[in-house]
Parts: sequence; C-alpha cells; structure tokens
Amino acid sequence: MRDPRYKLWPKELRPRDVTPAMVDPTISGGPTISSAPQLVASASGRWRLVYHEVRFREENILKARALLAYLARSGRLYVGPMNGIYSPAGRANVATPTLAQFSNGYKLSSGYKLAQRIWDCTLDDDVKAGDVRIPVNNSPTAPLSAGDYFEIEGRLHVIQEIRGDKWTIWPELRADYTFGTVLEIDDPRMLARLDPKSQALACQMQLGWTGLATFEFLEERW
Repeated sequence: MRDPRYKLWPKELRPRDVTPAMVDPTISGGPTISSAPQLVASASGRWRLVYHEVRFREENILKARALLAYLARSGRLYVGPMNGIYSPAGRANVATPTLAQFSNGYKLSSGYKLAQRIWDCTLDDDVKAGDVRIPVNNSPTAPLSAGDYFEIEGRLHVIQEIRGDKWTIWPELRADYTFGTVLEIDDPRMLARLDPKSQALACQMQLGWTGLATFEFLEERW
C-alpha cells in the first residue's frame, strides 16, 4: 500500500504532458580489444518523470500554494504517467469500478476476493524482489497490454511483454509480494523525490504566482 505520510500529485494540477525516462537501465563492462562492451540489465535502474508545463492559475492557485509548501518541506510525493484516456480503463471505456462484495473472505474460482474491484489485476503466485517475469491474472474488463504501466504498492512498472499469464516487466520488482496482491492500473503512481533544481523552484515561487512550471522527479528507492 502507499505510504500515508506522502501526498499524491493532485489531478487538478495536470501537466501539459509527462515524460517517463529510464535512468541507468544497463551497465557496461567496458570495451575490450576484440569486441564491443557487454551490456547487462542494471538492478539500480529507476524512473525519472518530467511534468512539463504545469499550469498555475486562479482556479487552482490555492491547491498550488499548498502543494508547493509541501514540496518545499518534504520533496517527496506520489507521481505517475497520468495516462488518462490511454490507460487500460480509458481504452476499454470502463466507468468507476464496482466492488464485488462477499460475506466472507474466501476467494472464488473467478479469482475475486472480498471487496475486490471487478477490473483488478492480481498476482497469480508469490513473487520475489528482483523478479522481472511475474504471473498475473489480467483484468477481465480493462485488460493490460505490452507498454502499459501499473503500480504495485507504490512502485511503478511498465510491461515489456505478455505471454499467457506471464508478464515481463521493467524495472525489476522492488520487494516480495504474495499471491492475490492487487496491481493498480487506473492511476498508477510511484513514490518519487523532486530533483534538487525543481525543489529550489518550489521554494522560490511567490504564493501569488501564476504561469507555467516544469518539475522533474526521480524514483525513491526504499
């Protein structure tokens, strides 16, 4: 679950666009006399998200003031790609999900559990930190495809490939998770910290300021 100590970037302060970038996804062993350097996946690879041209204006200035004050103090919050209509739910034209309510905690043959949203994806087995291939029950109403983002307990991942119920993902899992863990597909986020330049900008802004600003975030590892 998300850490309640940290806020979510408010949807009212939507950037013009979001650029997700992979930082240090590979490492090199260096060049050799006979061949090119060998590249291997790096366990230190992580996300950098850039929120371009966030618009501060009269109707959201109070929300903006509160957010900038929070960022100046903490510098950490939950951000994501803000896919909107390009998210699985948006593509499937699925409205706010309904909860499947049951009177006990038993898992049904469909995979649904107590108060589980009917479009949820869930892990189909226990997985370990460092895994890049994971077994998943895909959403029956808003299925994910290669290239989609999802969140698992405050960490952001992208699907590289789907073969049956096995997903290849980037980056590797950050922790161990158990069978039945729900993947967030509607509004996936990650805990991130402001780039120092962006934090300085948040501190310097005047409370009555209006206009555009760009913020950069780097995935927080914990």
